[in-house]
Amino acid sequence: MAPSSLSALPATARPLDTSNELADWLREHRGCPCPHCGEPLEAEIFEAWSCHEWSFSTCCERLQEEILAEMQDPDARLPLARALGAEDMLGNGGELRGVADDMGHLYLDWKLKLVPLEAPGSQAMAAAFIRANHRHCPSAPAGWLFGIGCYNGRSLIGIAWVGRPTARALDDSITAEVQRLCADGGVAPDLAKHACSMLYGASARAAKARGYRLIQSYIIDEEEGVTLRAAGWKLIGEGRGGGSWDTPSRRRESYDGPAGGKELWGIELQTAVQAIRQRERCIRQARNTGRKPPAPIRLEKIDPALLPERIRLEMTGRQKAAWDYSSGPAG
Repeated sequence: MAPSSLSALPATARPLDTSNELADWLREHRGCPCPHCGEPLEAEIFEAWSCHEWSFSTCCERLQEEILAEMQDPDARLPLARALGAEDMLGNGGELRGVADDMGHLYLDWKLKLVPLEAPGSQAMAAAFIRANHRHCPSAPAGWLFGIGCYNGRSLIGIAWVGRPTARALDDSITAEVQRLCADGGVAPDLAKHACSMLYGASARAAKARGYRLIQSYIIDEEEGVTLRAAGWKLIGEGRGGGSWDTPSRRRESYDGPAGGKELWGIELQTAVQAIRQRERCIRQARNTGRKPPAPIRLEKIDPALLPERIRLEMTGRQKAAWDYSSGPAG
């Protein structure tokens, strides 16, 4: 609802009759005489400390009070921020999705962007983010297949770290595991809204493109798996893990994560044969472009029940030992 003082404006200077009246009016009357002070109407972003923290200036104090009063309405914040020029001045081509309210402070909330972490130093950057923001397991895993970052504007607000399965019995070379995933909005928690589900979905798509049949992840029993369910993942098993990795036969350093039970979630991406063929395409493309190729598939580690008889025959005797990964399965 527009501020009550607008009703006293001349009919020609009143806003349009919409739910975002003041924002529409600011856009249409920019440069016209202000009905309060008579000066050319001015309302725009004045200063920004980051892509989220900002202030605006107006031609007079009365107009500024009206804008601030209107921003108490959550539905009015986004059109007002756009009318003040937030996207033009701070967006760098991005699009606002809202204005987050954190204890009375308003922060620009940009549409989230997913970025593959492929540049040199990306793994170290992801490890630092995990150490700073992961709630219950802040140590970075040792292995790394690939990672994905989630950005709100120019701020990194989420990381997905994907590696080989932690359990040896599940490491069949066509299964990937999201070993760490965390998000933090920084100045305002709402800036990370939907980041986790987007990262789980992006991890699954990236794993499929790299030739993986299944992607999985563990969560602790206390978590409900809402973000996993939103990304299309399903519960595979309950009561997994727990306790310590330290055993008398193999000493380990103290584990900094929760010792309770865990749930295993996952999503099947494609068949084993499709994964094999996709991995071979990835290997060929990487060699042709001079990039580091993904690890070849080890057919002997794949459950025979997942492969047709024709492929299982390839895995027997000397043919198995002499498998040519560069050509892939015949036919």
